[in-house]
Amino acid sequence: MRRLLFLVFLLIYVITADAQRSSKNELGIGVGSLEYISGYQNKTFFFYTQFTAVAIPNPFFYQGSGGYLITKSCSTPSIHFTRSLASHLLFQLNYQYAYAKGVYYDLMYGTPESSSRTFTFNYHQSQFGFNTQLFKKKQLNPYLGIGFQFNMSASILHVGHRIEKYYNTVLMPYTCLGMKLHLNRQFSMQYDATLITDSEILIAKPLNRLSLHYHF
Repeated sequence: MRRLLFLVFLLIYVITADAQRSSKNELGIGVGSLEYISGYQNKTFFFYTQFTAVAIPNPFFYQGSGGYLITKSCSTPSIHFTRSLASHLLFQLNYQYAYAKGVYYDLMYGTPESSSRTFTFNYHQSQFGFNTQLFKKKQLNPYLGIGFQFNMSASILHVGHRIEKYYNTVLMPYTCLGMKLHLNRQFSMQYDATLITDSEILIAKPLNRLSLHYHF
């Protein structure tokens, strides 16, 4: 019986060690940043926040001549997948979702209580691109990355008994600078900051992601 248990544990150890040596994939979860740029009746809406996995009373900030009040909002944590393609080259993909519900009103002549315009907002954001590691097999490893960010949103505006629907998709290039901290052979933490542009606006995201990764 002892020999059998010893062989089982030895087999588990060999399989785990081999998986650690040959692991090329990473799956991560963490916090990230979302932004949304769009227009409504010649007004520019710019949403920016750092989301977590819990509901936030008012995660959006507004710049423009109108106003709105967020009554409900939430988001998922950011989900990350990374695949090692070569010694210093990685493919990375991440995704995050946010939801908001609120009221539009006029800043000069109205209040949220008197407004008949309500809205719901669904937002999907994903990034895909390539990272190059500056050092290999170092505990603290800086990296550079380039890629694209894809934003897709769906807004439903209720004006009295009338319903208006707006859909928006944007593909924007980005570049990032980050650090990867190896905790052990199977776990690591990653942080990166990103610059994104839509050819008119340059967006700096100091916290593009802070995530915990499992290597397999």
